[in-house]
This record gives sequence, C-alpha cells and structure tokens, in this order.
Amino acid sequence: MYVDLLFLLNAGVNFYLLQLTAAFVRRRVRLPRLLFAAAAAALCPLLLYIMEEPALLLTPARIILPYLLVYYVFRPRHLREAFSCYLVFYLSSLALGGLALLFSAGQKLSFQGGEAFILPPPSLSRLLAAASLLYLGMRWLEPLLREKLHFYLSPSALAMELIFNGRGKRLTAFVDTGNTLACPFTGTPTAVAAYDAVKEFLPQEVCAYLESKNGGTDWLNLEKILSLEKNMQKFCIIPYHSLHERGFLLAFRPDRVRLNIDGEDKEIKLLVAVQRAGRPRAAYDVLLPLETWRENQRNDERNIA
Repeated sequence: MYVDLLFLLNAGVNFYLLQLTAAFVRRRVRLPRLLFAAAAAALCPLLLYIMEEPALLLTPARIILPYLLVYYVFRPRHLREAFSCYLVFYLSSLALGGLALLFSAGQKLSFQGGEAFILPPPSLSRLLAAASLLYLGMRWLEPLLREKLHFYLSPSALAMELIFNGRGKRLTAFVDTGNTLACPFTGTPTAVAAYDAVKEFLPQEVCAYLESKNGGTDWLNLEKILSLEKNMQKFCIIPYHSLHERGFLLAFRPDRVRLNIDGEDKEIKLLVAVQRAGRPRAAYDVLLPLETWRENQRNDERNIA
C-alpha cells in the first residue's frame, strides 16, 4: 500500500466534498481552512489502519468526523444550519462512494450454495466520472432543494440601514422563514421590528399609543393620531396571526432600506410593522420576511444570466 497516494486521494475527495457542500448551501469558505480540514480528515483512515482494533472506532468516526469537518469549515451559528451542512456533506459522500462502486466492474463468482461479486477498488478515472455525475445531479436538484430547505438564507444577523422622514439608523436584521406578512392591498412584504429599535422614527403620539397598556386596538384613537400626522399616507395597518394570537400591527413605509448582503449594499422594498412596547427584545432588531430574500435571490440569478 502506498501511504502517500492513499493520503492524497482521501484529501482530494474530502476537498471535493467540502467544496461541493459549500457551493450547494451557498457558503463562502476560506481556502486555508478548507485545505487543512481535508488533510486532517485524510489522516484518520491511516490512524485507524495502524490501530490494533479499529472496528470499535469505525462507526463513531463515520458519524462524528463529518460533523467536525462541517463545524470547522463552515462555522455554523445555528443548529439548523449545522444540520443542513452536515446532511449535504454526508449524503454527498455516500452518493460519491455509491457511484464509484457502480462504475467499477464486478467479477461474478459462483460457488456451492450461491453467488458473490468481488468489487475491485475504483480507479481514478471511475472516481472522477462519479464525481462529475454527482456534481451534475446536485446542480439539477439544487433549485428544488434549496427552495424547500432554504439553504440560501443567511445564517446570521444582517446589517440593515433604515431611512424614514430624513432620519437614518443601522439595525440588525434576521431572515425569518415564518414571516409571511404582506400588505393586503399591495402585496408588499412586511418586516417586523422591535418597538425600541424604531421608536425614534415614530411621532410622539404614535409612541404613546404603542406604549399604552390597552389589550385591544383603539381604532378611533389610532385614526385620530394618524390624521394629525403630515405623512399619514406612509402608515398602514397589517393583519397578522401566529400560533398564539392574531390581530393588527401598525406599519410604516420607509423612504429607503439598504441591506448588506455578502459585503454588498442592496436596496429592498418593504414595509416595517412595529410591535407594541413591552415585548421581549430579541438578539436582532428586525425580522425580515422570507419573500424579500427570495426576490433578492431571483434578481441575482437574473443578473447572472
């Protein structure tokens, strides 16, 4: 056995699978981190080979090692993101191995009581053919799976600049797959902002209304407040419903919204609904609607085409 060739082959396969996973889940990874992870993972089969009883560690290594690779390379910040990357990497490795064996010519042996097949180790040419077929298959399935599993969503908070009535503020935003709010008349996607994050944009009378302890919506009072506002056409009411409650949220139309995506500022169109005061403050200021992110992805794909 040529140890150096075995190491290079395993490192190359690991590098390919990690790159394929990164392309599928739309994550940018650093090349030095990727090379180190591929090389470190290639040493594990060699370590198991020189051990006296490698069978005891074979099954745990097959489960734990892919997760360690995913965690080191992609640095997931959420459990859902970690599971998605792990699932794509693990299934890709299984598919690559299966295709490589499928392309290998098996020798059929007959013996008393049955038949057996001897599968030789796949050659480099068959391994490359399997890798090419796997890449084409994942490219074909990518639009469907990414739409269903939301691999394109940002795994962390985004920087957002909000401008309204001459005032600007930078906020943190997070894409919420459960946020499907939209204006019932125009269909404009609607984000949900914490009251403390946007209260400086609102008139004092509106702030007093949102800070009131009334359980329901005082429509007469709200109508009176908005009728005195010179930019009342920028405000509207958005109906919502969740697992625990339903009702209406006061929303406003910002003059401009800029979202920093992958280091690039992009303008998006949306309404901003404001929660009532007293709600628990999350780690981010604004929950972005899923449709806004989908529209941004569609625009990027059209620009690329």
